[in-house]
Amino acid sequence: MDKLSKEEFNKKIIEKAWKDPQFKEKLLKDPKKMIQEYIKSEYDEDFVIPDTWNCRVIEEHPNEWILLLPSSPVNSRKLSDSTLESIGGGSGGCGGCYISLTTIPI
Repeated sequence: MDKLSKEEFNKKIIEKAWKDPQFKEKLLKDPKKMIQEYIKSEYDEDFVIPDTWNCRVIEEHPNEWILLLPSSPVNSRKLSDSTLESIGGGSGGCGGCYISLTTIPI
């Protein structure tokens, strides 16, 4: 699989959800399963999201603004450079997987 940032990957999932209503409906109901299926179909790779990860997809509606508030590293252990890179959209995993299906007026 090509290395994508979290933002690039999220964009691909969002675009598919906007174009494919059935995919969107299933993604909202079972994000882990649909993300894994998407990776298998688009990249021909098996990818398993660990059971310990919580994945949520939240559909944003007009006149609504959803802000993702990451967990604070203040009270946790010191983060390595690679961890910081993955949090900042580097090559890492989704740590808690959050995808917002955003409506942006143009």
